[in-house]
Amino acid sequence: QRDLRELEIAVEIQKSLLPILPAPVSDAWSVFIRQESALTVAGDYAIARTDAEGNLVTAIIDVMGKGVSAALLASIFRTAFEMSLQVGTASGILETINRTLCRQLGELTMFVTCAVTRVAADGRTLDHASAGHCPTFFYQKDGARRFLEPSGPPLGIFPDTCYAGEALALRGGERLIFVTDGCYEWDRHERALAWDN
Repeated sequence: QRDLRELEIAVEIQKSLLPILPAPVSDAWSVFIRQESALTVAGDYAIARTDAEGNLVTAIIDVMGKGVSAALLASIFRTAFEMSLQVGTASGILETINRTLCRQLGELTMFVTCAVTRVAADGRTLDHASAGHCPTFFYQKDGARRFLEPSGPPLGIFPDTCYAGEALALRGGERLIFVTDGCYEWDRHERALAWDN
């Protein structure tokens, strides 16, 4: 009964504190966010916002664990993300959030993997950084694919971690696909959302 009640509480936290927000709209990009959880509550979350200058800042996370603790940590992340939007680089955003999470978590053994991308308001440059998260798919207009890899450990473990960002010029027609490790574990291979597709 206690476990069931905790799951119910976690669901309510996730619904009220972590809704998938509408993505910003611009002529320079389009954003699509989809979440499909294998369980009722998951520690995965994606967010896309614009900063004061009109740059698009996106993040995807995977919180270690499930239930109330994962929902609360994802909520702390979202607040820290919103407060870090004005930091000028993707790596700087990660470092700011990491210091915040380390202070909040103290001695708790929890962490968050995260990938952050900052696209200039004019859609011409992209800045990407990742903290222990799955590789980000980057497709050129012609379909050529490469992976943008993590440059450091997950958030919430080492407060002084420095993350390296990767800057890319955009010419139009590129695609970024962010996933969480659930895609590696997907068992419905006949469906269009399966890993091979």
